[in-house]
Amino acid sequence: MKKTLAYAKFWGTPPPQTKSSSASKSLCSSLNRAKRHCSMNVGKHIILLFVFMFMFALLSGNEFTANRGGTSGAIIAQGEGKIIIKNNIFFDNYRSHFNFSSDRYRAHALSVFNSSNAVIRNNLFVDNYYENSAHEAVITIIANQLYAGHPILFENNTIVNSPLSNGPGGIKALEFSIDLEQDIQIQNNVFSCPNDMESSVRCISVVSPSIFRHNMLHNTALTGLDVNLYNPHDPDDIYNPHVDYFNYECDPELNEYFQPMWDASTISPCIDAGYGFDEDGTPADIGAYTIGSHRYWEYTFEDQADVERWHWVSYPILNTVTDNALYANEFFKDLMHVHENSNYENVPSYLDEIIWLLAGEGEQSIYWVDNATGWYDHHFSHIVTSPQGYKIKLLLSSALDSTQHVLLKHSGYKTPNHTEFPIYGNMENWIGYFRDDSRMPEDAFASIWDDITMIKAKDWSLFRSGVPGSYLWTLTGRIMPLNPGDMVIVKTTQDHMFKWGENIPVPPRTKSSPQGFVYDEKKDYIPIYITLTDEMVMQYEEVGLYIDGVCKGAVVIEENLEQISAYIANADDLTNGEVELTFVPRASKSAPFLPEVKRISHEQLMPKHTAAGANYPYFEINLADNKEGEDIPALPSLGQNYPNPFNPNTTISYSVPTAGKVKLEVYNLKGQLVKTLANKEIEAGIYSVSWNGKDSNDKPVASGVYFYRLSTPGYKQSKKMLLMK
Repeated sequence: MKKTLAYAKFWGTPPPQTKSSSASKSLCSSLNRAKRHCSMNVGKHIILLFVFMFMFALLSGNEFTANRGGTSGAIIAQGEGKIIIKNNIFFDNYRSHFNFSSDRYRAHALSVFNSSNAVIRNNLFVDNYYENSAHEAVITIIANQLYAGHPILFENNTIVNSPLSNGPGGIKALEFSIDLEQDIQIQNNVFSCPNDMESSVRCISVVSPSIFRHNMLHNTALTGLDVNLYNPHDPDDIYNPHVDYFNYECDPELNEYFQPMWDASTISPCIDAGYGFDEDGTPADIGAYTIGSHRYWEYTFEDQADVERWHWVSYPILNTVTDNALYANEFFKDLMHVHENSNYENVPSYLDEIIWLLAGEGEQSIYWVDNATGWYDHHFSHIVTSPQGYKIKLLLSSALDSTQHVLLKHSGYKTPNHTEFPIYGNMENWIGYFRDDSRMPEDAFASIWDDITMIKAKDWSLFRSGVPGSYLWTLTGRIMPLNPGDMVIVKTTQDHMFKWGENIPVPPRTKSSPQGFVYDEKKDYIPIYITLTDEMVMQYEEVGLYIDGVCKGAVVIEENLEQISAYIANADDLTNGEVELTFVPRASKSAPFLPEVKRISHEQLMPKHTAAGANYPYFEINLADNKEGEDIPALPSLGQNYPNPFNPNTTISYSVPTAGKVKLEVYNLKGQLVKTLANKEIEAGIYSVSWNGKDSNDKPVASGVYFYRLSTPGYKQSKKMLLMK
């Protein structure tokens, strides 16, 4: 089972711009001048690019205005060498009727055919047509089987047509034909007809291009090509840029210079929506021009696989330009998507709950109330900030009608590292880490380190004990670096105005997720610090915590001191329950494994109290102490099924230290017996049994979570497994 259920990515360290804004403005200003004088240029500047093998032609930074020609109004590109046409403006060019060329090669602005290696990139095409030119295309690209393995690239162009009337058949923005041997790859282009008329993109071949993705289509129809269309303004559309032929269908929202708009009222859907990357490190903008240097992050929430998961997150990059973009209902709108269920009621698609803590105001949250009320209204007034941390829980995948994952993405600007924010004494502060680099906690919190009584991250924590100012004022626990986008909970004894420390950064590091255990996370945990011998670190890969036969947490073993985050209601669950540690050997990846179980006595489970207060206990288990190790008795052992998830066969291993009766049973989530896999007297030893996903009547069971339980005289243990069909 994949347990890393979400991941964050951050892009954008400000370098030179890809397609600079100043250059764009200069070109577009020239375009405006050309519009005023286009009548003077009629019949001029028809260019034929014919390149022989091993030769190279570059056409860049030019304006082609009001030209007329036979096959093409402005440019014909063909030949066996490399042709690059980039950073040009084409305005008011059109093909005249006086020519003898094949209809399939004709174009108003650009015709590409019999070309072995052509790249058309970052060009602006505006109003290249004449009225009633219904069967003509602005751009024509025709592949040729003679040039196998050399695709024609049509990338990051903007094609805008504003006809007064469509005429019969409309305006064709692009017409292309793919050959079985030579491909045409079309991505990151804007095709727009802004005055509510309609243009089209037409594939006239039987073969579809291998790449037609991340194009923006506005009042533009597709002919001869099936694609996936997404409208970011439609709340019922689901954003999934990973599907084949993913494209956008909406207004690109360009300014007068045909650049993506980003101001107080608008952020263009072209920004950071393309495939690949711009030179500032952010995802490519769609169209001929980029927005300029900025930053970008994304956080992917994957399917929950029938287990509860909480994500501890913060947001170093924020859209501080567009009004209302940081209100929680706008910021988290992709997570807050709703859909209509089979009872015709609106229900959440992804989100279960978002919680955050504001000093002096307590815990606040976003959660679904009911069909009539919708989302609880804390989110309408809350403004997302980088110093604020959040905990997010998604719905279980079995509760969803849709299995699509959700991607929360955001374009904006980095919150400065030196930004100050308050930390309030004697209360929890949910803090977001928004530096560009990773730092150890003692460096990140250097200015207030001696006043901290608790730091708790998702996978590690530190607690202070002793008396302030004395040599007993020490921190205990597991420590890891703080990484951009992390959220930590901090308590201090005093109020502080705080900013992140400037000490030496460290390489980023995250804790691996355990694969051999199935358990539900809660929004908080009690830490259990386990001290292991060197031999144990080498021998075991993971260790899980079981209370009364149910797994409550697990950790991947990497060091001698590890932390299991115990997802339990309170410390009494540990001190009163039957506690066992299940160790997974490192040789278990390629075959069914038999873990080793160590029972932990109540004497070893005494809660430790901290300077953070009575509500913040922790536990210590020292397995490196030989005396304690000798007190651990041999027990029956139940291994995690393998594979898990499975479809439909899986193997369950178990062992017993003495002869006796053994029963192994499978139950569903309702506690109903599904099948008995073993019920017999056996000798001491190691055993395994297979289950084929069928019940006692030999009928296949449904996908979902099942429990299997091992019972011997005086001992019972249960574990979860997941059937996914």
